[in-house]
Amino acid sequence: MDIPGVFECTVLVLLLMAGVWFTARMKFYPLLHLKEVFRRTIGGFSAPKGEQKKGVSAFEAAATSLAGTMGTGNIVGVAAALAAGGPGAVLWMVIGALFGMAVKYAEIVLGILYRRRNSGGEFRGGPMYYMEDGLKWKHMAKAFALLCAVSAVGTGNLTQVNAAAGAIHAAFPLPVWLVGLVMALFCLAVSNGGMKRVGKVMGIVMPVISVGYLAGCLWVIVCCYRDIPMVLAEIWRSAFGIRPAASGLLGLTLMRAMRYGLARGVFSHEAGMGSAPIAHGGADCKTPQEQGLWGMLEVFWDTVIGCTTTALVLLLAAPEGLFGGLEDVEWTSEAFSRWFGTGGEWFVSLSLAVFAAAALVSWWVYGSQAVEYLAGSDREKNQRWQRRYLIFYLVGTVAGSMVKMSLVWKISDLLNCCMILPNLAALVLLSGQIKNPPAPQKKRREKLLGFRRQY
Repeated sequence: MDIPGVFECTVLVLLLMAGVWFTARMKFYPLLHLKEVFRRTIGGFSAPKGEQKKGVSAFEAAATSLAGTMGTGNIVGVAAALAAGGPGAVLWMVIGALFGMAVKYAEIVLGILYRRRNSGGEFRGGPMYYMEDGLKWKHMAKAFALLCAVSAVGTGNLTQVNAAAGAIHAAFPLPVWLVGLVMALFCLAVSNGGMKRVGKVMGIVMPVISVGYLAGCLWVIVCCYRDIPMVLAEIWRSAFGIRPAASGLLGLTLMRAMRYGLARGVFSHEAGMGSAPIAHGGADCKTPQEQGLWGMLEVFWDTVIGCTTTALVLLLAAPEGLFGGLEDVEWTSEAFSRWFGTGGEWFVSLSLAVFAAAALVSWWVYGSQAVEYLAGSDREKNQRWQRRYLIFYLVGTVAGSMVKMSLVWKISDLLNCCMILPNLAALVLLSGQIKNPPAPQKKRREKLLGFRRQY
């Protein structure tokens, strides 16, 4: 019996159920008012005006959080999900993300409500704080912080570096350990500036690389536009096991599509894991609700847009990858190469390297703040632990470029589920303190009603 697999499936189903419950509790705000989410975030930048002394802006916090989600999950994770769960996995990714928007909103709001200032005057937030202060779960908070510090090395370090090193090595004659070393030095350079530098770098890197990558995806999709209806129909059939086969096979197809779609979706958007509140906890924001909207935007941009476009590229340009002929990065590179030539492989390799480097920095933030929480108020102890953790993290970056990828994915999925379970319990128990997002503007509706009354 596959006990880790059963545990993973159980946690993912609980996460999906929690997403449905939070979405209903919010009166389906994430699904009905996406335009309002965009308007209140990138439409106007909700950061307060004036000088920022200690925190990062709302946009920089969101970019830091997005750096930890968008990248390997979008390029490698999507290919892995399709290969293991079939075309239907992408639909379950999207379903999980649409309901995951409410979960990420909830955890960011709680992260802002219960955040504290550290000895340097900077804000620190995350599940550790709302578990300890909101529920008096001090031991669980420490356990979560320990899991976060370990997961940062697995999910945010090994998987990112391994995928990027493999892609760079395939496209250019560079040894994988050298790629790992360069990425470790990049992480060291950015992390030495603290959250302010991390926020500024991510605020520049993430918009440029994410828009550039999505533009490449859209070009391939447009080139293959004739096959889009057929691919969409196959995704629908595969997602719900609608095939002329024995009932047992139907059930197996459905379960595989659901399991791998939800699992890779969580790896990509991280809703429910508790990582996002750590990045958003340092934001200079007007209200917790306004900052929570940035979390909704992250999930939508990362998974509903990013993962879906990658999946369509794979299924349209290189559908033979479904039958095991190509794996992970090779599949994505082959799909782009058919429309961009040799430049397609370079495009995927460089995109993945930049995404992975950004994720490496983002997850260092999560891990280091988890270590800071474990160290407590002792400043010297915290500095000592931080130095040791940074060395361990950087060594892991170099070593991660040379480990076996399949094992890393399994460990990462298990660590993700271990983080989700206590965080999800805390979110549900503290849900009464989570206020709904600001109501959509009704000016246009009122104007229309006034026009109708006149006639």
